[in-house]
Amino acid sequence: MGYYQKRFLGLFLALTMILSGLGVGGITARADEEEEESREAGLYVDGVQVTDDCEDILENGIFRYEGNTLFVSGYYESEHDWLIESDIENLRLR
Repeated sequence: MGYYQKRFLGLFLALTMILSGLGVGGITARADEEEEESREAGLYVDGVQVTDDCEDILENGIFRYEGNTLFVSGYYESEHDWLIESDIENLRLR
């Protein structure tokens, strides 16, 4: 195989790998969007949906929900980009 054939083959393989990686990212983003659309309305604390009053949402003694109030009584570090997600009107944090 000649010098230019090897260079062309290398360039072709590099472009193929780059373009295939972009395709995977697009599929992943679409799956995330579909997951967000399928979520029910309400309150989520670190990915856990809260539908009713709850004494200990994450079973660590930090988060409690009563009525329209979310009580936070300590430090918590989430693995997500967000910790609390809500579309509840007039949600109070204490």
